Amino acid sequence: RVGDLQAFSVAPSHLEFAPGMAKAFLYPRPGYVPKVPSAAPRPVVLQAFCPSPFRDPDQQNLNCMCPVRALDTCVHRAALWRKTDQLFVCYGPPKRGLPASKHVLSRWIVDAITQAY
Repeated sequence: RVGDLQAFSVAPSHLEFAPGMAKAFLYPRPGYVPKVPSAAPRPVVLQAFCPSPFRDPDQQNLNCMCPVRALDTCVHRAALWRKTDQLFVCYGPPKRGLPASKHVLSRWIVDAITQAY
């Protein structure tokens, strides 16, 4: 759900990277109540694609598509202009650095799916 995506934060207490960038743990912000409440919110765990050391060039190529590496890069590059601790922020003017709305997140997902096919 898009609301679940809005609950993620780049604050150090809500985003952790395992040693060697093997995994990333995304914890929802405090006070977040999911639309469909269940047990206590659990972190989302992203696994790295072929973390180093690499045995062959194919593993190094897979690492270029790694979601953990992409998350780390995105967080660090947006840090220069980020105006909120929400993970997903707008990147274009005039709302650059502001939290991405549910509508914007939905559009990004649809655009990504459309481009993939």
